[in-house]
Amino acid sequence: MASSARDKARTWQGSFRPRLAKAIASPLFLGGVLTLAAGLRLWHVFELRGLPLFDRLILDSEFYDAWARRLAAGNWLDTSRPYFFDPLYPYFLAGLYRLFGRDVLLLRLVNVALDVGVVALVGVIGRRVSSAAVGNVAALVYALYRPAIFECLEVEKTALGVLLLTGALALATSRRGWARFLAGVSLGLAALARGNAILMAPLGVAYFAIVGESAKERLRSVAAFAAGVLLAVSPVIWRNHRVSGEWILTTAGAGPNLYLGNNPWNPTGAYQTLPWIRPESEHEEEDWRAETRRRVGRELTAKEMSSYWLEETFDYVRSHPFETALVSARKVGLLVADSELPDAWSVDFLRRFSPPLGLPLVTMALLFPLAALGAAVSFGSRPARLVTCFAAAYMATLVPFYIFARFRIYYVPALAVLAALGLSWLCQTRPRKALLGLAAVALLAAVSLAAGGFAGTSSSTNHSQQFANLAELYAERGDFERALRLLDVGLSEHHKAALLCRKADLLRRFGDVQGSVRLANECVEVDPGYPDAWYTRGLSYEAAGDRVTASQSYAQQLEFVPGHAFAAWRLRALIAGRPLPLPR
Repeated sequence: MASSARDKARTWQGSFRPRLAKAIASPLFLGGVLTLAAGLRLWHVFELRGLPLFDRLILDSEFYDAWARRLAAGNWLDTSRPYFFDPLYPYFLAGLYRLFGRDVLLLRLVNVALDVGVVALVGVIGRRVSSAAVGNVAALVYALYRPAIFECLEVEKTALGVLLLTGALALATSRRGWARFLAGVSLGLAALARGNAILMAPLGVAYFAIVGESAKERLRSVAAFAAGVLLAVSPVIWRNHRVSGEWILTTAGAGPNLYLGNNPWNPTGAYQTLPWIRPESEHEEEDWRAETRRRVGRELTAKEMSSYWLEETFDYVRSHPFETALVSARKVGLLVADSELPDAWSVDFLRRFSPPLGLPLVTMALLFPLAALGAAVSFGSRPARLVTCFAAAYMATLVPFYIFARFRIYYVPALAVLAALGLSWLCQTRPRKALLGLAAVALLAAVSLAAGGFAGTSSSTNHSQQFANLAELYAERGDFERALRLLDVGLSEHHKAALLCRKADLLRRFGDVQGSVRLANECVEVDPGYPDAWYTRGLSYEAAGDRVTASQSYAQQLEFVPGHAFAAWRLRALIAGRPLPLPR
């Protein structure tokens, strides 16, 4: 009787597994994955539509929006100077503005469409690397990746750049001859959206140099790929040369960006504000130029300025080898850490307001271990090696610079394919091997969870800045009550300078001058190096009528941030005896 029951169980399992595999491999399953991906992303976008951050763009989003509006107004060539920032996204936005007008909801819906396109491409790559079932599972993994859902809200170049880079990988896995050329075009365009992507070109050349039945075919593939890359970037090279007389590949920001990741003020490898840089994109190039001019004693060309900061970076690395090695190790940790380092807004912060982000979704702590397992068990396959090398090479291009969460998502599609390979192996291998694989996954998951702490990043600091930014947007609306309530919630969780300074400023604008002075002093005690700490203190003391202390505060602000124009402006006015109206 027992034997009969076991036989029936084996028969049921033997018939169930093929049916399940067939269902997963079906086009209907992929259609469901794409629908799920679109639904989660649209849900996230519409949940946040009532918050002030939806319509009011800040930091890079505000900068790209302003750039796009100038382009859409007719200044398409923009002959002022060589590009300092990657140019493709503002041109993409400008095209949308000319066709449909400026509509932030439309921009976010376009992001949803772009990211659903990435889901589809992940499915294509997985199918070519292994099978339809692996491709569909890979698409599902990426569809459920929480930071990818979050990025659809951001009016930023990430969605476009990820689509182009993933498209280049998908085309590279095709056997069609014309796909080599289009892979180069897609990679070149990706480099115009995310500059470090150009460093992936040598990987493409090496791959096509070994793929092919004859030397002639391999040579044609390399030539077609290289021609595609060159075709995509050549208009920008031509434009940069026309406006400056210098040969600049895509942007003149390589030197400053490299220095941002390797300098005495950056112990973690994440983005750290330098003393002479105001934390707004619109001022960044100007502040780099001013500091370069101060150090060198003359105005440098765009290429000379980039070269100067490259040399400064190399000097720092040569003279601080131990510190550089430690920071580089921390950068590697940040690349696989489960924590997400925010730019304008944080995925972890917005989970408070967006129910889909609060779902038990895929994060790096699950994705990275499964991808590592998939890479290990499938490395004998040439297409799988390409995907593994693609992910590793892109991660390597980030290590010399600095790390943001949105920089990491470019290699997530490749990790999703590798994770699907790992899951497929776990389902098909013998139980003993599967247990060893699961143990390895658990160990790497623990590494991912601990990596953020090793890098020295602080979620409380990140969240405090998010509270402060959102409160400021409520204040811009005139809703001071809600802004103050939000700051109080933030201060109950994180006693940080960003929150103290923002509340001090709001209390001043609300009429509570004594409360503003008290909190401004507390802000500089908690973190005297916070970018606006002393400026906020100066405003508070000016409101209280103490112009001497206000002047001292503005002078102190300029010690920490020499390029702080507002502090310099108000200090000059106080010294001249003509105080300015306080900002409201």
